Amino acid sequence: MQELAALVESTLVLIVAVPATFACLYLLILTCLSGRVRPPRSAARDVFFDVFVPAHNEAAGIARTVGNLLQLDWPAERFRVMVIADNCTDDTADIARRAGAHVIERTDAVLRGKGYALAHAFKLSRAEGRAQAVVVVDADSEASANLLQSFADRIAAGESAMQAHYGVLNAAASWRTRLMAIALGATGWRPSRNIGSETRPTCQSCETMRPPAACTALTTCVQPSTCLSDQRPGVLG
Repeated sequence: MQELAALVESTLVLIVAVPATFACLYLLILTCLSGRVRPPRSAARDVFFDVFVPAHNEAAGIARTVGNLLQLDWPAERFRVMVIADNCTDDTADIARRAGAHVIERTDAVLRGKGYALAHAFKLSRAEGRAQAVVVVDADSEASANLLQSFADRIAAGESAMQAHYGVLNAAASWRTRLMAIALGATGWRPSRNIGSETRPTCQSCETMRPPAACTALTTCVQPSTCLSDQRPGVLG
């Protein structure tokens, strides 16, 4: 009987110890890989960006997002803020125009969703041939002023696809936003390292009770590459 009790006790210890050990190793590896990366040299401010904001019924907050993006520290003639009003039934398109954005209105009852909207916008951008790189920003996000400069620096250094550090703007607002901030901090280490340095750009989302799928990271890629990855149908891979 004592041998059985000892066996059960050892099994329980292993059940607890093994996951804890792997968790500690995971954190140790991330710590070792999180050393500061030397920032790239500042590039010439001549890259033309199309900054895409996919939006579906975002009338309540789209003006704030557009206003934030129009204040990016980059020559005004070298970027465009392009709101993709996808299957909207509210005033998203009109509000975005009044805020200063270029607006692409798209209505398709069959091919619905963010992936199809971005594929449509990328196709238009590539056909026009004006933009050398594209950036994707969520409609409920705020970007740091150095966003395009940081991306341009890395494009000049040879990068073709980048992702900015991504966080939750209102992390203390609720238990859900706290969990999201923790999750992004635990799993989003690679984008931060790829961008590197104290000058890395950030994109923070003011998260609401919408489904998690509404909250994706800010990304940039150099034309003609495609740089989105998602498991839903119709999203570029």
